[in-house]
Amino acid sequence: MSKPGGSDGPVEWEHLVRRLADSKKYRCLCEDTIRDVVEQECARHDLRRTGEWKKAEAGARKRLHRVWASYLGAPDIDSAEKRLSAAFGGKEPVEEACREILTEHQSSRERIPILGTFFQGIFRRTGTPAILLDLACALNPLAFRWMGLPRSTKYRAFDINAKTVGLINHYFRLEGMEAAAELRDVLCKPPMGPADAAFLFKMYHCLEHRRRGAGWEVVAATPAEWIAVSFPTRNLANRRIDIAANYEQQIRSDAAERGWPCGRMDFDSEVVLLVHKGSGTE
Repeated sequence: MSKPGGSDGPVEWEHLVRRLADSKKYRCLCEDTIRDVVEQECARHDLRRTGEWKKAEAGARKRLHRVWASYLGAPDIDSAEKRLSAAFGGKEPVEEACREILTEHQSSRERIPILGTFFQGIFRRTGTPAILLDLACALNPLAFRWMGLPRSTKYRAFDINAKTVGLINHYFRLEGMEAAAELRDVLCKPPMGPADAAFLFKMYHCLEHRRRGAGWEVVAATPAEWIAVSFPTRNLANRRIDIAANYEQQIRSDAAERGWPCGRMDFDSEVVLLVHKGSGTE
């Protein structure tokens, strides 16, 4: 992507990236995310005009706040790591510790009543994956024991929150699995290498709010045979909503253009669209 302000671009936008990345609020946020948001916002302004930099910075901060808002209410990472260590040391059932930590984030809390049927339903369609990608994973890998997968599964998780990535790798090590969580913005840098299945849970619409077309961009770029794209059925006030309706038709249309079948699964708290990209996906 070319930098705003000409072929070389002014150095000020990079200073803004650094200022935001070094701030207390965003120091745990993936720098690629910050850079992408800054570039998008700078492109909307004529940076040669006086005062436009302030507008660009204000816009970038507003967008980043929306991105970061999904982590509000996340667990205290240090406490969560200590609780997991204690559970694996025999202080309490591991499943109980994982369930309690999952309740501390809105997205995973909503899924708890359907954990078993949710993942079993997906894997009945996709088959048991040997390589699984969890895009924008948040706390979802802590539900591993409800997935019915062997510990030999190559579970690659990605998130833009460095603290979350640290917690997931801590959990993977305790489970005796490869520590394969990575700080990565999958919109800016899609994962490499083929996979059997990928999760994009409750993030498609967030990506679309960040940049129109970004949700499908991630789906199209992810090298997995199956991609499970989910949408919540309730808002933060616990009222029924139909977010999937805003995107399903376009997803089905985009998938059909590429010859990818798209199915649907309905759960009480979540709608899942299963895109089958087919074997040999690169």
